[in-house]
Amino acid sequence: MLFLAVFCGFLAEYALEHKIEKDREKQYIQSLIADLKENDRLLNENLTIQEKRIVLMDSMIGILN
Repeated sequence: MLFLAVFCGFLAEYALEHKIEKDREKQYIQSLIADLKENDRLLNENLTIQEKRIVLMDSMIGILN
């Protein structure tokens, strides 16, 4: 009887640990997705700024020539 109680406690602890790990995994994935979206936004913003700088540099080179 004692063995059964200890075994059931072990199974319950294992199930709880599994659930906690799955929840943590989902949280990490959501965080990763949010970070990737932010990085994509920043990259697009930087590309736009660089394109504007290229146009300004071309204009400046044209004026200097």
